[in-house]
Amino acid sequence: MGLERIVESHPAYRDYDAFGELAYAYEKVGERTKAIDLLERLVRRSPKLSHVVVLAEVLTRAQYRAEAEEQLRRALRDHQDAPRHVKRQARPWARRARKLLEGLASSAAPSAAR
Repeated sequence: MGLERIVESHPAYRDYDAFGELAYAYEKVGERTKAIDLLERLVRRSPKLSHVVVLAEVLTRAQYRAEAEEQLRRALRDHQDAPRHVKRQARPWARRARKLLEGLASSAAPSAAR
């Protein structure tokens, strides 16, 4: 697959977009575990708020709510300490993260174990 080749040979291409697109493709064909593994690799490599939110969304759809919540809380804490210009750039992602956290808190269903 072309995206896999890009992720391996030029991972930072277009701000790591290939990671997200490949994870989406994996999830679409039912390989959610592969998608999660790929996004966890992305977050280790580039822990931007946008990357964490995408990972948390996939974790939530996979019923790993506790892990998604932990990822979001840590990323929002880091976001609080970020320089002003970084906060401004990531503001839409911070809103999305908070909204997802609120949804996780209101659902309060048990989380699946990984």
